[in-house]
Amino acid sequence: MLKKITCIILVFAALIVANDVEKMIVNGEEKLLTTFNEVNFTLCETDLNIWGEYSKSYMTKSEMEKLALEVVNKLGLEPEYNEDYNSEEFKKVYSINKKTKEADTTIKVVELVEEVANNGLKVENYIVINIVLNDKCGSILYFRDKITEIFKEMDMDARDNLTITSKHKGKLDESKAKEIVKQIANKMSCKVKDSFKTENIYSIYGYSRYIDEHIITEGEKINVDLALTYNELEDMTYLYAAIPVITIDY
Repeated sequence: MLKKITCIILVFAALIVANDVEKMIVNGEEKLLTTFNEVNFTLCETDLNIWGEYSKSYMTKSEMEKLALEVVNKLGLEPEYNEDYNSEEFKKVYSINKKTKEADTTIKVVELVEEVANNGLKVENYIVINIVLNDKCGSILYFRDKITEIFKEMDMDARDNLTITSKHKGKLDESKAKEIVKQIANKMSCKVKDSFKTENIYSIYGYSRYIDEHIITEGEKINVDLALTYNELEDMTYLYAAIPVITIDY
């Protein structure tokens, strides 16, 4: 009887732990967002990129425009916005962009053509959505979930990348820079896989099991990318934090 009770307790304990882990996996990005409240940096912008493959067949300009406008309507993006079309030999891009004080939103339909064996051609069409929030980050996960749901409705798999940029006046000494990066990594339960350092840059790559998305580089799982850079002209230190990797220039 005692053995049976012990087994029941262990099962319940396992379920509780599993539930906690599931919550942390789902809310891994939220941990990153809240971390910025604990470091003395001012938020600059939050950059979200989401993309997915739409089809493997050629599209005309009008078809690309129709698809882009369909996504605009699903997102609830109100006019006025700018439209653009660019066509090259192996690449076509139809884009719609809307800028406001709060955000910069770009929707692209991208067609890529690649030469393959036996003089063949491979065609891939993608939808790419980029949202940059100015001076805030709280609603970025709402937009990510909404776009992911839109992609599901269109029978597409979504991949995303999130980068947060903040700044601090002046240059931090090496020990302070490492302390801040370590603090964020610890908050994310991130195991450091590699680091990089120059006079004005300090960065690490790591993996957190509480974030389900990752990339593989040199045989290692990576889903957290942190970097501190110093701009001498502005006398400003910038902190970049991304899941899974930083995709903006710094």
